[in-house]
Amino acid sequence: MDSYLEKDSSKTSCIIMRQATSYDLRQPDRTVKKSTGSFYTPDYLADLIVQDVLFAWLSTRGDTTIRNSKDLDRLGSVERKSLLDELTKITILDPSVGEGAFLLAAAELITKIRSILGDKEGEKHRRLKIVTNNLYGVDLDYDAVESCKTRLQKWGKTSSKREDLNIRYGNSLVGELKAQSSGKREYDSHSFHWKKEFAQVFYEKSQGFSIVVGNPPYGSILSMNDRRFISNYYSFNVGDNRTGTWNSASHFIVRSMDLLEDTGHLGFLIPNSILRVKQFTKTREFLLNSTNLWKIVDEGSPFSDVTLEMVSIFCSKDSANSNQEIRVESRRPELVQLNRVPLSVLKSNGIFPIYHDHIFSKILERGRKHLLVAVRGRDIPKEHTRKEAGSQFITPYITSGRSVRRYHIDQRYLVYTDNWLHQDSALKESFENEFLVATKNYRYPRCVLKPKGVVHGGGIVRIIPQDANANLRVLGLILNSKLVRQVCIKYLTNYSQLTCCLNTGIMEELPIVLPNRSLSYSILFDNLTSLYSEQEEHHYQTRTLLER
Repeated sequence: MDSYLEKDSSKTSCIIMRQATSYDLRQPDRTVKKSTGSFYTPDYLADLIVQDVLFAWLSTRGDTTIRNSKDLDRLGSVERKSLLDELTKITILDPSVGEGAFLLAAAELITKIRSILGDKEGEKHRRLKIVTNNLYGVDLDYDAVESCKTRLQKWGKTSSKREDLNIRYGNSLVGELKAQSSGKREYDSHSFHWKKEFAQVFYEKSQGFSIVVGNPPYGSILSMNDRRFISNYYSFNVGDNRTGTWNSASHFIVRSMDLLEDTGHLGFLIPNSILRVKQFTKTREFLLNSTNLWKIVDEGSPFSDVTLEMVSIFCSKDSANSNQEIRVESRRPELVQLNRVPLSVLKSNGIFPIYHDHIFSKILERGRKHLLVAVRGRDIPKEHTRKEAGSQFITPYITSGRSVRRYHIDQRYLVYTDNWLHQDSALKESFENEFLVATKNYRYPRCVLKPKGVVHGGGIVRIIPQDANANLRVLGLILNSKLVRQVCIKYLTNYSQLTCCLNTGIMEELPIVLPNRSLSYSILFDNLTSLYSEQEEHHYQTRTLLER
């Protein structure tokens, strides 16, 4: 969902500037609506996403690749006339429209392009036709729907009936698509039947929207009825089991692709975890096998008060070329760059390493993936833990991520537990064994060999080798290296700084080369462990020395 947030965009030359007085600048109270999984899109970002997807759509309508307004100036009169005709018939949908930021961005760009192409129609009539013929939106938030209508009316400078606008209240994920059901299906009161509501889009020659854009809601917000409908009737189910998800954003991607015409394009702002977390494996498979994914933009953290990092994805409904390269752009302030990743690389990896390069190619050639698995520890109820050791609370318990450092346990974050742990088989196993463990919520492994008699909890993961001959000390030395740190940061988490967990796919995808002779590695690991432990009171100075 989105809202028009006025922002100075003068530093971004490709942003289409809008007059702040042309429509309602009402701002939401907060950037985030947690209960509905809706986050309001910064206005400049809606502009950029709409530009990319609209120019890509225009490029399929002629013989010239169009990336910006300047490319339009170089078109001949015949192609201008043809594109102008196509643009008057374009249909753009935001299936989680909110207050309409994406549709307003589209309206501004359409009217500008029509003017460049030589449209003779007056601005008043042009605006009216755009808001009544070209823009479509659906949302479950009734107030947002009404606000969107108001803002489109103001932008269109029209006093026409609000019912003439194609903005509807309903659930975009549930309801009939292009054809009426031949059998009985159960729907809730918010179901949205697309052909019934937007018959002008789903007629014999069209059968879908030209473009779908937006920032779909995300999180585990789908009802059981939603899930049942998706499981029974979707063309591709990205839910269920460990490689599937009921995160609503994934299902909006599938639904939106089904809503497109055969030559349609999609541009979505989604969490970057979709590119790299195990539960989104099916979502990535859908993007690779059921769409023509052509661009990914790393947006960093565009929301001011939300701990989410985002990417924009762009794909079309036509088939992808097997030799195709995905364009990658970073808008992270500290990492502005361009990249190209072969489609084959994305298909051969369990994740989308969007910063893939020749260095990672060589690492993948030599390394072995799926050698390691990270398993989260078990939490102990608070009533069975204490910050200080006592008569009953004598077993050391590491559960805070801060308690595990490279090669040593930080005593400042150690807590203690009682004999309750022996009731749980996993906790008992931890108590009785030496495990290689690491901080769970981190971008790269920070490992220590947990001794017997110490229990690890929920903020810690156990690193389990899938090779019975693997030496834990050797693995600990490798995982604590700067090379592994860089591989994880750049290639496996795509420079993400938030919501990174080692047990969501990072360890499985990490390519490892095990040495033929492990003794020297084991000795070095033990020596570093001793050095870090002995010097813990001066750990900052010691760490600086060891990193040189």
